[in-house]
Amino acid sequence: MSKVIQVKYEGGVLKPLNRIDARKGEIFYVRILRRGLAEEIWLITFR
Repeated sequence: MSKVIQVKYEGGVLKPLNRIDARKGEIFYVRILRRGLAEEIWLITFR
């Protein structure tokens, strides 16, 4: 089962947009998507 967390990267800080508990897993894959000036990082975790 995977969980997806959408966060923004601002000034070297990850700010979550959706609050999902990711402590029960590891960061498996990080993909940076560029949309204009904003960087969206999707952290996919697995239990």
